Amino acid sequence: MKISTRGRYGIRLMLALALNYENGTIPLKSIAKDQGISEKYLEQIINPLTKSGLVKSFRGAQGGYTLTNPPAETTVGEVLRVLEGSLSPVDCVDHPNCANSDHCVSLSVWRKMKEALDEVVDGITLADMAKEYAEKIDKYKTHARAVYITDVINKDSFMKIIPSNIDAAIVDFDNLLEPAILTTHYLHQMGIKNIVVQCENDTHGELLTLAGASQIVYPEYEAAKRITPLLISKQLNNYIQLSTDFAIAEVEILDELEGKALKDCGLRNNYGINVIACRNKDATEFTTISSPDFVFSKDCNILIAGNKISLEKYIKKDIKKERFGTKLLLDRFIRKAK
Repeated sequence: MKISTRGRYGIRLMLALALNYENGTIPLKSIAKDQGISEKYLEQIINPLTKSGLVKSFRGAQGGYTLTNPPAETTVGEVLRVLEGSLSPVDCVDHPNCANSDHCVSLSVWRKMKEALDEVVDGITLADMAKEYAEKIDKYKTHARAVYITDVINKDSFMKIIPSNIDAAIVDFDNLLEPAILTTHYLHQMGIKNIVVQCENDTHGELLTLAGASQIVYPEYEAAKRITPLLISKQLNNYIQLSTDFAIAEVEILDELEGKALKDCGLRNNYGINVIACRNKDATEFTTISSPDFVFSKDCNILIAGNKISLEKYIKKDIKKERFGTKLLLDRFIRKAK
């Protein structure tokens, strides 16, 4: 079955009451504003919930609504049945009056579907939802000035909740294209200039750009750029691409460097690289190399910076073969991602 807008908004309304349960009553107007839902529409939802006994209403200056029972004692299933009626996928599950019901194989399928759905919605309480909500909010408290949760399918709700004076927005729906396009389009209509969107492939990127994205990020491609060199060379322990032609890499020292001082190695002249730091192979932290008298030992790895050709030259790979191998693996990775 498909949960209607009435059911979805009803769950959001009950979650709002659950979050406010310890504080007492809350006006419906406040919930409508926070959720970006019409107050009149919420009135149509709150009435059956009140009549069913799940919600209590109080009049007066301090009036409003609250849950009748603690959030842990009200399930999602109870709320949905009040607002949606039966959760059965077909009518004959609740009223098996069909002449074929005694030998209908389909009926057993519909019953199992209902049982599975009942098990899910009756196993989740408003307290469970409130806990999950709090955990999601906590993840962003140290990184964002404010957090907004809304239904991206509802444009009016989105426009009311998301402020128009933000400088930038990052859109990441884990490769779900429809909500990403809608969100990007809404943000663009609001006049937000810097909209960074994560997506899966070039086709999605083109659609999101048309929707208003100012920058597209391809996580698979970025991962490929970092991982591919590690697959090609055993001497590379880590690799970070800082720009199109500049990277930082953690590498093992060459045999010819062992026992030599940095000033005597000619790494910049011979390979075109700069040595930034070093660490023993059994250590986790790097130490900055600031003295030209630093002596390389066989047990240390070094952090070097340079362009791609310089790094390739250091790890003693044939440059053309290296380029072809890197491009081949990268292309395969991207094609698979697409």
